[in-house]
Order: sequence, then structure tokens, then C-alpha cells
Amino acid sequence: RGQEFDHVNTATALQRAAKLQGNPSQLRPVLEMVQQQLPAFKPFNLATASWSFARLQVRERHMLQALSQSVLSQLGECDTRHLSRIVWAFAKLLVHDWPLLDALSDSAIARCHEFEGQ
Repeated sequence: RGQEFDHVNTATALQRAAKLQGNPSQLRPVLEMVQQQLPAFKPFNLATASWSFARLQVRERHMLQALSQSVLSQLGECDTRHLSRIVWAFAKLLVHDWPLLDALSDSAIARCHEFEGQ
């Protein structure tokens, strides 16, 4: 059924699994779809995937690198909610992707007046 999933369905399936604290090893087909569909992900989907990776403790280097590259390519389109989720996720995973973290930091500083408290 994977071929019936578009990038929105894939990101949603990953988020639902994360909310249920699914086992990442059992989510292999969904994780593979995420990696294949990352180029189609919009900022909301990237934030959702980042959050889900953190909740599920997905630490596979190639997956995180692909996610990082997708975030970097769409950073200008991310709003403050997306930035917050992505930063939280990469911090939670203890990922030291300095180019990504520098870019996220620069973007957040430039837009700090847009952030709202919860």
C-alpha cells in the first residue's frame, strides 16, 4: 500500500506511530517512504518528521542527513512553529549537524520578533 501514500500520508503515518510510541524497527517501511519522499515534503511535513524522529529516537545517520538537507533547502519557507519543532527534535536526538544548527540559529535570530510564547 506504500505506493498509495503521498508525502502528506507518509508524514501523518509517522506522526501517529510516534504518538503511540511505536517501535522504529517495525516502522521500517514508513521510514523508507519518508526518506524517498523527503524532496516532496513541505515545511510542515519536515517539522512533523523531525518531531516524530525525536519521539521514536530514530538515529540512523543517513535518515537524519537526508532530513537535514531537506530542512536546509526549505528553511526560508519555515515559520516559527516549524523552526521550533525542528530545533527541538535535533536537540532531543543530540544531533551535531553544525551546518543545520547554524542555519536554524541564524533563521531564528533573524525572526525572533515573530516567536510567540506558549
